[in-house]
Amino acid sequence: MNEAAQMLPDWLVWRVELTPYGARVAGVTRQGDRIVVTPFDPVNVPAVVKALTEAKLNAYALNPRTVAIGVPPVSGEQRAEIARHVKKLGDEAKVAVRMIRQDARKQIAARGQGSERAVQEATDAVAEEIEGLVKAKVAEVTSWTEGRRRPSY
Repeated sequence: MNEAAQMLPDWLVWRVELTPYGARVAGVTRQGDRIVVTPFDPVNVPAVVKALTEAKLNAYALNPRTVAIGVPPVSGEQRAEIARHVKKLGDEAKVAVRMIRQDARKQIAARGQGSERAVQEATDAVAEEIEGLVKAKVAEVTSWTEGRRRPSY
């Protein structure tokens, strides 16, 4: 199974709606480099294929009872984009922590009690933890190669 198939969330296929039904009509599982959709009623296979194809997913009837969605491997460019996104999320998390620090300092100043030093130490510890998590995830993402490493969530 390639990393792309492993990293796809289970809800991806469920977001595709079959117009006449509007209810859950199939089970979803992973099989190797593809996602397999098994309609509860085999009569729905053509409708499932059509809905998935219209959703621009690479869907095809695997057999009369199941539909498969091919998942291509993650390219080097996609890995770099994922790494940039992880870094951006880390930066946003650190900005949020700094905003919380500012609010805490304002409350300390208004009440006249509390320790700005303790707030700063807590902020530094959280920022360091965020940075460590970001570095670990970026290292994992950039080390993915076809067939070797799998994303962890």
